This record gives sequence, structure tokens and C-alpha cells, in this order.
Amino acid sequence: MVFALLLLILQWAVGMLVLILCFVERRRFSAEIVSKLGSSFSLAPFIIVVAVCTLLAMVATLPVAQLFFFHILLIKKVHYFHISTCDTANTTSYTAPTFI
Repeated sequence: MVFALLLLILQWAVGMLVLILCFVERRRFSAEIVSKLGSSFSLAPFIIVVAVCTLLAMVATLPVAQLFFFHILLIKKVHYFHISTCDTANTTSYTAPTFI
């Protein structure tokens, strides 16, 4: 969970850095895009792709962070009450319905 959260935050940082560099060094990026991706791919579609991927990483960070903190809460509850999942399963009883 920690590594997934860190990976998403790293993707934010790299995406933002690439977007900033695209605007600061526009000519150099345009030349590199044409040389590596061909003349049919310009700077504008590249910026759109990077922006969409960065935005998706930002959106995906929220549920991963919520899941991470929920697991932290579960770990704290288990350590506080000294209960394992096996103990929880053994304390709950199930009565089968009776048929007449």
C-alpha cells in the first residue's frame, strides 16, 4: 500500500515536471518529439497525453490513500483490542434456521 501510494505521488511529480519543462523549453521538446516520435506527433498532443496521465494519477491517489488509512485504522484496532480475525470468527455464532 505504501509503495502504491508513493508510486502515484512520484507519477504526479514527474508529470508536473514534464509539463513545466514543456512550457519552459518548448523548442527543445518540439525537436525531441519530432525526432523520436515522428513529424505527425506534435507538442500539443504530447502535452495532452501527459496532462491526462497526471490527472488520472491525481484522481487515483485519493482512493488508494483512503484504503491505506483504513488499513492503518484496522491495524490499530487489532493491536488495541488484541483481537485476531480468527478470534472474531470464533466469537460470532451462527444458528441455522429450523424448518418445520
